[in-house]
Amino acid sequence: MSVHLLTPDRLKYHNQLQDTLPFHVLIRAARRRISALAESHVDGEPQLDYQGIIKRAQGVEVKGSDCHWTDLTRYSNRQKTAMQIGGITGTVSYQGDLAEFYPLLRFCEKTHLGKQTAFGLGRIEVLTEGRRVQVSGGSEV
Repeated sequence: MSVHLLTPDRLKYHNQLQDTLPFHVLIRAARRRISALAESHVDGEPQLDYQGIIKRAQGVEVKGSDCHWTDLTRYSNRQKTAMQIGGITGTVSYQGDLAEFYPLLRFCEKTHLGKQTAFGLGRIEVLTEGRRVQVSGGSEV
């Protein structure tokens, strides 16, 4: 599976912006995004084994990466100043037991993930062998 970071992705782990993307950091960001949106727009967080998901995500390895930091500048009318809002872009390939993570990442294809998604950052595309993923039941992920 590969994850293509279409717009700069600002992901924090241990309070540090990341310039690489280990799988567990990606899944932590997806979990936060899903939880935040569910809390705001549904009847609360989904019943997921968050600790188990993160533990299993730590077993997934990075197979290859061409990620790099991309700086963007936006102008804040409120603060009357230019602001840097960069993040990582590129493609990361992962190997391991990935099936349970497809629905989480598919959700984040639609909602983006990481910081400053309201500005269009954090847009991703999930691919397997260069194609979109098909999961059981015929639904596309």
